Amino acid sequence: MSPCLWPPPRRFSCAPADDDDDESAGTFLDDDDGSGVVPDDDGNDGEDDDDDSATDDDADDDVISPSYAAVSAQGQISAIVAAVEGEMMFATDTRHDEVIILDTEDFEVQDRIPVGLMPVDIDMNPGGYRFWVATRGETAVTWVDNGSKGQGTVDLQHHPVAIAIGGNGKVYVVNDAGGIEILDEYAQEYLTEVTWDDGIPSPSMIAVDRGGLRALVANAGISPASVMRIDLYNDDLNIEEVNETGSLGSNGQSLTLAPDGDSFVFPCGSGNGPGDAVYQINTLNFKQSFGEYDIGTYPRYLTFDPFGAFAVGINGDPHDQRVYVLNPESLEKGSVIDVTDWLAENDEEPKIVEMNADGTVLVLYAENSTGGTGTFYLVERKWLQ
Repeated sequence: MSPCLWPPPRRFSCAPADDDDDESAGTFLDDDDGSGVVPDDDGNDGEDDDDDSATDDDADDDVISPSYAAVSAQGQISAIVAAVEGEMMFATDTRHDEVIILDTEDFEVQDRIPVGLMPVDIDMNPGGYRFWVATRGETAVTWVDNGSKGQGTVDLQHHPVAIAIGGNGKVYVVNDAGGIEILDEYAQEYLTEVTWDDGIPSPSMIAVDRGGLRALVANAGISPASVMRIDLYNDDLNIEEVNETGSLGSNGQSLTLAPDGDSFVFPCGSGNGPGDAVYQINTLNFKQSFGEYDIGTYPRYLTFDPFGAFAVGINGDPHDQRVYVLNPESLEKGSVIDVTDWLAENDEEPKIVEMNADGTVLVLYAENSTGGTGTFYLVERKWLQ
């Protein structure tokens, strides 16, 4: 288990399906020696030297071009979650109705597991032995045993759009009717559905306190952006707080709890405030911000190192293809990774960024700008300090 108070929390980011199919899976993109590792500018495969950092055009940013490994997703990824411990990461391939298991130690796709129609979100249970997948193309969710890869389904009342597992033995499924359906994680059985008259419109993202105390639920891609906190003490799912209308901007993109659970980030396309700021919001008081992050124009995704050492963010500006590494204490920028050259060959845009459970590897998923397939780019932790 991660030494965090909560294991790395749930995030959600949705990518639409498309028609183009690549034929092979789990192969590396071209590199000089077939290793899958692309050397940095001096050709030393990322070994430390005195010239790893590039001079930034913007004097305030330390722009670097580290070595990386590129692994073709051979599909279209909608969500990524880390294993509870170790190097594996799990991604939903919406196009091929599969879950991809990505090995961040050997830089390869270890397996592709067929699941239900149009998987859009995924979460791992706190024990790490079972993961659950929201399959939007049907009124059901799929569970998969992480060891045997045996699986089953639980029928729902509506189509699922997001999923998260609490530390209380419950699975929480946000559906396309605006409610949450609750399942028994241990028995893999349906329990009940909860709806609200005073809830937020069109909820589509959820982040759950692994201690089973509360959850955050937010909407994506609409105006105004809204988030609410609900009580998980019982299956009534009482609403504790909803943000004031318009207080966090519009066009929500992703939702992430900080590792200690005391705060969260909710990047919106318009920013949460002036200058495209992303607020670090008090989980128990949405009116209080601990500060703000700058990850460029059109903020898209922000996540945390599982130990809280740094935050990593990306934006939706096609002219700013960089990964921002930030200090969660000062909220200031650290290094900035320029990925422009990485993405140029396949005309890709950054979509999702996550850390593996032991914090050793950053995974950036980027997708063809015309809606084609994407690539996983893996960067070792030493570049993120």
